[in-house]
Amino acid sequence: MILKINTTIPDTVNVSLLKEGQVFLLKDILTPRAQSENLLLAIIDILAEAKISWSDLDGIQVVVRGGSFTSLRIGVLTANALAYAANLPLQAIGVDGEDLSKDNLKKFLNHKIAVPEYDGEPNIGQTKKKSKQVSN
Repeated sequence: MILKINTTIPDTVNVSLLKEGQVFLLKDILTPRAQSENLLLAIIDILAEAKISWSDLDGIQVVVRGGSFTSLRIGVLTANALAYAANLPLQAIGVDGEDLSKDNLKKFLNHKIAVPEYDGEPNIGQTKKKSKQVSN
């Protein structure tokens, strides 16, 4: 069984369990501006609903391309941490399921980590205008 994490859909957490390459169980949770708060809960819920534990998983897939800067970062970071903690293989994929592992996994000590592919620079906010100093 493979845990698949996709945070590239706007305001949504998409977590699924794959069995022999097919979707066995899917959770799509609407999470406007709250993906980080809901992703781990969705993963815990889907494992409980399937009545499986971490030791029953064969690996983790994570979508590493597309979506917003922050949502992509949340999904990839979570997948990296879980794969490391549970000592599970990690696979980087595109939105369409294309295997991107060859180019998107890097060695970190003895484990591999997925690297997000951002479509552009982060749009965190507008730059502040420099205010003129008034001298007395």
